[in-house]
Amino acid sequence: MASHYDTLGVSPGSSTQEIRKAYLRRARALHPDRQQGRDPREARRAEQAMQQVNVAWNILSDPKKKSEYDEGFKGATPRSRQAKPANQPRTTGQYRASNRPPQPQPNRQATPRPK
Repeated sequence: MASHYDTLGVSPGSSTQEIRKAYLRRARALHPDRQQGRDPREARRAEQAMQQVNVAWNILSDPKKKSEYDEGFKGATPRSRQAKPANQPRTTGQYRASNRPPQPQPNRQATPRPK
């Protein structure tokens, strides 16, 4: 998965106007109305790409979300610059053992066994 900047085809230092123009250009090209009469697989790929463009626009058009995204983007290595979808909670499978939150241990006391 590419970064939101790659999705729109702009650099991280682009102005809001440049980001807006790139979004409109990509949205026109990928819009579902322009996909009529195409191979269903190509139309599906365009639909998925349009969803990614919309997510990128949602993040990069809002100054607060953009600054939060940029903070994570700057500290990332090239391999880990894959954008995570906003509003999606982590599942327990995404925790590594080293950063897993501590689990409460049951309080077990020795109880006598019935005879």
